[in-house]
Amino acid sequence: HRCLAGRASSPPRVLRLAHRGDHRVHPENSLAAILAAMDVPDCDGVEFDVRLALDGTPVLLHDESLARVQGVPALVTELTAAELAGHGVPRLAEVLARVPRRAFLDVELKGDLERAKRMISSCKIFSLAESLGGVVYLIGHPASMTHGSIPREERLKAGLTDGLIRLS
Repeated sequence: HRCLAGRASSPPRVLRLAHRGDHRVHPENSLAAILAAMDVPDCDGVEFDVRLALDGTPVLLHDESLARVQGVPALVTELTAAELAGHGVPRLAEVLARVPRRAFLDVELKGDLERAKRMISSCKIFSLAESLGGVVYLIGHPASMTHGSIPREERLKAGLTDGLIRLS
């Protein structure tokens, strides 16, 4: 996944990201919604939310529970990734394997700063870095990297939560 913004050969431009995928045609944060968004002309990538299932597996889900989108009265922390998959909640690994390489991924890891750091440190495919440089897969944590010197209150006002990670 590579971001076109900020390359020396082209001027920076605003990225067009689909919020939780194309939820006009598929349930938000579902694999189908993420893939459908990437079929929309001029879509540069997707923003989605990640929570940890009961077994510690990262899955795509915005809410704490499955009630609103899936119609199931259960918390994500009460179900394993396999059980969640039965309700249409995809594993992060599945989404990363299927999303086109050109996609810029903006990931909101629900939870606290420590949870975000644990997830980043457990990644095996992505390298932790602040710059695209020559690395093909990067993971960034703006709260502790590019925006680490900005007071937390100012970061939160700008929408840069402790759980935000960026994959490119």
